[in-house]
Amino acid sequence: MTASYAVRVLSRDGHYPAKPLIIDDIGVLAADGVVWSAVRLSDVGVKYSTTSNRLGAPTGEISWLLPEEIRFFAAVSLAEAHPLGNGRIRVVTRDWYRELELEEHITPAELLDRSRGVALETFQHLEQLRDEEHYVPNEPDSGCPPERLRRDYTARTRKLLERMDVNDALLHRGLYKFLMATELRHHPKFLEESMLAALISREAALELLRRKLSTEARQRLKYEDVLYHIADTFPTGEPLAGVLESDWDARLAIAHPVSIHGEHWSPPVEAGECMEALHTLTYLYRYVLLGEIWKPGEHD
Repeated sequence: MTASYAVRVLSRDGHYPAKPLIIDDIGVLAADGVVWSAVRLSDVGVKYSTTSNRLGAPTGEISWLLPEEIRFFAAVSLAEAHPLGNGRIRVVTRDWYRELELEEHITPAELLDRSRGVALETFQHLEQLRDEEHYVPNEPDSGCPPERLRRDYTARTRKLLERMDVNDALLHRGLYKFLMATELRHHPKFLEESMLAALISREAALELLRRKLSTEARQRLKYEDVLYHIADTFPTGEPLAGVLESDWDARLAIAHPVSIHGEHWSPPVEAGECMEALHTLTYLYRYVLLGEIWKPGEHD
């Protein structure tokens, strides 16, 4: 029997582990001459839209990542509990994936070697096209060596993956927008778009938390109840809940050209708010998935 892997060339402008991060039977993330990922494809989990009027329409016709990649990239990105003080893995994609067929029981070393071969071939092809000034439907990077994080996130990535429901469409939507917010944040000109993606992801995280708390309370809770819970549970809960509430106004101003906040050619949102929106997603998703209550570190 064989297994299929989605091999994707990544941008060197991201932040990656210093040593290859390998999760058995799931995927690999590595930076060795070329930066790439190889994520195992599965028949299990979200695959088809339940709302499309076309029978069997694939989920994500306009989405850049596969569901398996969303889970894997999000897990490695959320593995660091204190991204503000310690930094975190930031996956920045560069091109569409290539499918690789391998034997079912391949070793991690073989997966690393075979997927690197596919990634290197793709990378060289992309660089050749760019040198020849041909149009390439991918995002060129700066060419600088990627930033490497020396912490070992293998165990924490695996734990997060174990807690992700492969059939939860809302979770996938939230994690996907988290990843897209990270990619957009890489470009200063897309700071506004990055924050909007982050706020969509945050809405998904808060709805996941509302559903979880409603199940525990055996009654349907409201959004306000979730904010009260955060205020009472986290060490810095009250200011965090205040930020979550005030950012709703920011979303209205960004998403709508005319809102209760007026008409603005540039929304009245500070750059710092855009950057902080990404950090709070780490705290929320780690709480939703792991039940971990974020406690500020020395540099948070």
